[in-house]
Amino acid sequence: MGAVVADRSPISMRLVAFAGIVTVLYDPEGMLGPSFQMSFAAVVALIAAFERFTPWAVSRRREMGWLGKGVMALGGIAFSSVVATVATTPYGLYHFQQVAFYGVLSNMVAIPITTVWIMPFSLLSYLLLPFGLEGPAVTAMSWGVRLVIETAERTAALPGATAFLPAMPDAAIAAVTLGGLWLAIWTGRWRWLGLVALAGGLVAPAAALRPDILVSEDGKPMAVRGAEGILSLSTASDGRAANTWRRRDGMEKPEEKAGQDVWPLVGVSLDGRLRCDALGCLYRAQGKTVALLRQPDALTEDCAVADAVVIATPSRGCRAPLVIDRWQLRREGAHTLTLSDKGIRVETVRGQRGDRPWTMGGRTMGGTLSDGKTGGR
Repeated sequence: MGAVVADRSPISMRLVAFAGIVTVLYDPEGMLGPSFQMSFAAVVALIAAFERFTPWAVSRRREMGWLGKGVMALGGIAFSSVVATVATTPYGLYHFQQVAFYGVLSNMVAIPITTVWIMPFSLLSYLLLPFGLEGPAVTAMSWGVRLVIETAERTAALPGATAFLPAMPDAAIAAVTLGGLWLAIWTGRWRWLGLVALAGGLVAPAAALRPDILVSEDGKPMAVRGAEGILSLSTASDGRAANTWRRRDGMEKPEEKAGQDVWPLVGVSLDGRLRCDALGCLYRAQGKTVALLRQPDALTEDCAVADAVVIATPSRGCRAPLVIDRWQLRREGAHTLTLSDKGIRVETVRGQRGDRPWTMGGRTMGGTLSDGKTGGR
């Protein structure tokens, strides 16, 4: 509104930069959240797209009648929705591991409601606020907001509305962000080089190395990767940790994956990788054996044959090359194990978070243990 009053362009990259600076100064940690990233990605992409196509649209609009102008208005809404959806999809993948396919459909309803209903009443409520008369305007605005929310809910309930994909690595979202900014900010031909970074970031999740074993910080919920790449979760995996694992691995619920290999209480999994009895399980892959124990009674036997041992109780002198027990889990947090012919790579919550004054004492655990030659405790 200030730009309009001052006869300046109300929509520009400079205005976005100014808004970004103010937002970061006010809420620095918000820059890492989905709200900031998706909002600014959509606005930057929309401004860049309309800066390029508005002159063409204006010249065509002068030659059209009222019907053509109406069609162009609807086309503009659809075009805006496509641009915003493309710009925000990578961040939706990164934060929520979801892709929405009907964004254009819902926006064809939501954008007109926002433009002609919600925003005017929002502005009116601010004008009435100093006089204490904003109540009716806020109520009217809420009706429009509810209608937009209902539109989103109905669209999300349509068959095939969303797909779940594995989490995008940090390096991938950084490449997408830098590529998108390069593409949006520059105006010369070299701007198209940003597509290289964008493409690299978008294909990165498919090439990312996913762990073979996941262990929660209390050692009870666990998950192992089957031969087909699908996670099998232990019977204790029904809480927040398990739900996070499912989502970040691209699966809303394990039963939604055809051929899901169930973690056996006793017996052998369908792919033969996991063999369980009443005391625990042995997981074999890439020439390595990992003991996932339920009871300490199996320690003596499994510590002598396994390359790694995971147990939620103290290890009681287990001499396996790698031991992850109650104390290790308390100190380092949740663990992931990635098996290869070169060894076992371990990553922990503390290792990702790093040594900070406000974290618990002790050294972080990480790196690769090769053929049992490197200690694990």
